[in-house]
Amino acid sequence: MVERMAEIGRDQGLDTLIAPVRPTLKHRYPLTRMESYIAWRRPDGTLFDPWLRTHERLGAEIAKVAPESGRVTGTVAEWEDGRR
Repeated sequence: MVERMAEIGRDQGLDTLIAPVRPTLKHRYPLTRMESYIAWRRPDGTLFDPWLRTHERLGAEIAKVAPESGRVTGTVAEWEDGRR
């Protein structure tokens, strides 16, 4: 899917794909800051998190942490009735 997204971008004249990526194992380390977690490496030198590692294998580089990307506003009721 990531390769296809990059291909579509190239077809449109774009040379860079920027995609928000949420690490899949971060929830296991709730006290670790995201900035530290995304730098963890396995003994073989690849990124610790499997989803980040998948992107790294495809040539991706981490640009930065987006701390507000998971912010949800509104009440549960507003989300349930479609007002958000």
